[in-house]
Amino acid sequence: MTSTRTVDRPTESDSHERFGHLTPLAWGAIIVGVVAVIFAALNSSRSVQGTRVGRLEPSFVPPRTEFLGISDWYVYFEIGSLIMFFAVWGTAIVRSRRRGKPTPTLLMIAVTTSLTWLDPIMNWAPYAAYDPRMFHFDVDWFWFNLAPTVEPWAVIIGYGYFFLIPAWFTLAVYRRTAARVYVGSWLVRRPRLAILVLSLVICIVWDGVMEALFVRMGFYTYTQVIPFGSIFAGTPQQFPLIWEAVLFGIMLSTAAPLMWVDDTGRTWSEIIARRTKVFAKRPYIGAFVIAWALMSVVYVAYGLSFGIVRATGIATETAQHWRYPETKVFDPQGYFKRNGETGPFMLGTWAGWEARR
Repeated sequence: MTSTRTVDRPTESDSHERFGHLTPLAWGAIIVGVVAVIFAALNSSRSVQGTRVGRLEPSFVPPRTEFLGISDWYVYFEIGSLIMFFAVWGTAIVRSRRRGKPTPTLLMIAVTTSLTWLDPIMNWAPYAAYDPRMFHFDVDWFWFNLAPTVEPWAVIIGYGYFFLIPAWFTLAVYRRTAARVYVGSWLVRRPRLAILVLSLVICIVWDGVMEALFVRMGFYTYTQVIPFGSIFAGTPQQFPLIWEAVLFGIMLSTAAPLMWVDDTGRTWSEIIARRTKVFAKRPYIGAFVIAWALMSVVYVAYGLSFGIVRATGIATETAQHWRYPETKVFDPQGYFKRNGETGPFMLGTWAGWEARR
């Protein structure tokens, strides 16, 4: 038998923080957030016609790609994201209120969803261009305009589940494995490290399979990739398998260890929060902040890695033909034009220095 468990625990009496009790400040923040979301939604669209990324009329219009005879997979993705949003958030909130403290699932979905503010630049770095038909933010808004084409709402809504699914699977595998080894084994004595190693393997495979499928469905395209280590290079379905699966797999692998609950009923970030003066009386807020900070560092490291790829110009293989007839061809370094793609082209935000090199 193993002494490690991941079951929910009762409310801790030593905490001064009451989960679920909203202060006037919290209510104010919620109201501001709701107003901001409504305002952003009212200024969002499914069209890029007449915008800086929209294809000029008249100009060459490339054919749209299909997968299994379907060219609008993005609709199913958006519907699925909404269903998951209400199901997971609703369940996590209800369970947390019954528990008297946030569940690991609520903590992680809150952390990963909040990380989506970095998504525009994390799309810019690896040349990830989304289908412009997806419901997206105003393409001219500051920060959102960093995205090669558009910044979809579905990414923000569904981002957390891409982390949660492999994390849940990792924890299930670990619990099953740990229950079969002797108590003094390394697997039981170092659960978080063991979970991290297991999670890394699972997440690399998960990311490689799922992203390759998403690209094939046309949700988004890696417009430029490094020829070595990429699959289907030179086609609209090209995917930097080694680079993206490994780098983002590392990012994904941090979720499972942060969701692990020890015998005291606490996650690692909550344990650290309780040891600090700043969060001693607000351990649940502290748990969120610490987990968010850690994952932000890893996420920024991921972005910097692809930023180096852009700066060196070694991603020379282009996704041809261009698969989104609504937009201009995103060609910040001129490789599409050099490889014979028909324009019109666009450099995108922050791309002038690349074109002048």
